[in-house]
Order: sequence, then structure tokens, then C-alpha cells
Amino acid sequence: MSKINHAHKLKRYVYNNGTKVYFCTLPDCTFRISIGLALGKRTICWRCGKEFNMNTYSLSLAKPHCEECHVHKSDRKPGDRRTITGRRESDKPVAVVSAAIATEVVSSLKDRLAGIQYKPLEDDKEDDDL
Repeated sequence: MSKINHAHKLKRYVYNNGTKVYFCTLPDCTFRISIGLALGKRTICWRCGKEFNMNTYSLSLAKPHCEECHVHKSDRKPGDRRTITGRRESDKPVAVVSAAIATEVVSSLKDRLAGIQYKPLEDDKEDDDL
């Protein structure tokens, strides 16, 4: 059996007894390593596919990604969303979209209510006569 020498694409797995390990998700590779021993190991980023060395931050991730793909909280803007590749989406913030939908719903309700005419019931007429 020949030894395969490649960078692994690691993913975290937690056994029922609480033991955490990383295992390689590449086909025909049975590599496993405990979380603590994975520090400094070469792996493939789940977002961009480039090789990088595991650091203390990437050890905390189930699917480790490199520092280039990581977005710090201080760099994010309100309503900013990221795709799987770590790139910004050019979507409108959720509050703006929901306000536009609410305006459309209210205007359509006004049109529907304007077409409805109020007709008093016969029971209402009898109460007025008393």
C-alpha cells in the first residue's frame, strides 16, 4: 500500500462520546486526526480551495477556511451578506426589501377595500327602530 502525500480537506466530526476529530473528505483518503494535533497542518480551504496551514481560529471551525476567506466582524456592514465563497452580495438590506413589500400590500388592500360597499344587515335596521 503506497502512502498518499497530499493536502487534506478536513471536516470536523464529533463522536457520540464527545471526542472531536478532523477527517479528510477527499475520495480514497482515510486520514483522521484529533483536533489538538491538527494545529499547523496543511489543509485545503472549504471556501476558495487553496492550501493553508491550520491556526487556532480554523481549529474552531467544522469546515476550516483560510484567513483570506475570513471576514472579521469589524469589516462587516449592517445588512451585509456573504456568499459561500466569501464575496459580498449586492442585495438590498432586509429592512428595505420588507418595507417595499409592505407598501405594495397596503396599496393593494386599499384598492380592494375601496371596491367593497357597506350594506347594513336587516338586523341593524330593527335595532335602529327601537
